[in-house]
Amino acid sequence: MNAVNQNHLLFSELPFESKQALYVYRNEVESNTMEEIEKLYQGRTFTLEFISMEEAKKRCMEQFADWGWECQTFDDYHRIYVGDGSDIPNHGDSMYPVIESGDEEWLEDGWHRFHSYVKYDKKEVPVLRIHG
Repeated sequence: MNAVNQNHLLFSELPFESKQALYVYRNEVESNTMEEIEKLYQGRTFTLEFISMEEAKKRCMEQFADWGWECQTFDDYHRIYVGDGSDIPNHGDSMYPVIESGDEEWLEDGWHRFHSYVKYDKKEVPVLRIHG
């Protein structure tokens, strides 16, 4: 992947994959066209970051530290999340970013994508952060 991190992009400046990730995210809640989603995010900025898989796993596990959760390692957590693997698609070369929330939970959306990237040995994870 080897992409450059990009800060404070407008929706119109986002790469196609980032717009698609927002489209999928917003349509889980309500049905929106891409034009409606662009209006929804008008005036907001985004950061698109490409982090190593190790950094992604670290961010994921940091959220569990305060929860008293049973999994001691990321591999334990990943095994539980993936289960038999039938619910985790192989996205091939498509790398839609996960959406980072900045709240208690690391990701606002994209958990299945993230676990797919782990399962299929991706080296980096694209992370999209939405600002004010």
